[in-house]
Amino acid sequence: IETGELKPGWTIRRVLKDMTRGADVCSEQSFEAPIFATALQAYREVGAAGNMENDLTALYTAFKK
Repeated sequence: IETGELKPGWTIRRVLKDMTRGADVCSEQSFEAPIFATALQAYREVGAAGNMENDLTALYTAFKK
């Protein structure tokens, strides 16, 4: 940001890939993670709204409304 580079580096798509894997591990281990599940659902909603290639600020913007 300081240099003016605003290209997303950690897109919603990448976050969802990792979080989905985390959800799979929780399921495999019969580990309940309700806060994690809520966060995953929020990312899925933001991604489904057309923000897959945007960075994490898309999450903030979506829920700021």
